[in-house]
Amino acid sequence: MGRRLRRLREHRARRCPAGAALSVFYTASDTPCTVDLNPLASGCAAGQWLTQAEFEANQGGAELVRSIKFVIDFAEDALLEPGHTATLQFRTHTQPFLDPLAAYPVAWNTVAVGGRALESGTHVQVPSTEGRRVGVTYPPAPCAS
Repeated sequence: MGRRLRRLREHRARRCPAGAALSVFYTASDTPCTVDLNPLASGCAAGQWLTQAEFEANQGGAELVRSIKFVIDFAEDALLEPGHTATLQFRTHTQPFLDPLAAYPVAWNTVAVGGRALESGTHVQVPSTEGRRVGVTYPPAPCAS
């Protein structure tokens, strides 16, 4: 698991905008904490989202990851300006692991974003938004020989 999670973190870190730092967190929860979509709020309780090292030590293998959280922190002198963008892009792999006679596995995907903006010298919340939940399913089958 460590190698796969580490590759994701290192791959994305190389593409972080100048003056920004990318942090990656993982959870095994089916209902992950989303309070921190408002960065001006108190945030999620400790242990809700774990770094790679914490996840490996406390949760186990990559097959237990249910959600990934990316946090981009911009330096005060290198903020994301209006009209600029930041892009996170990664590839996923779906492995058949269920009994072929059972219901087809479903991979649900959704993205939520939140942030803060600087308005007249004051940080204000950018309303969080979440796109439509999209699922993909397929009948698991043994690999062809």
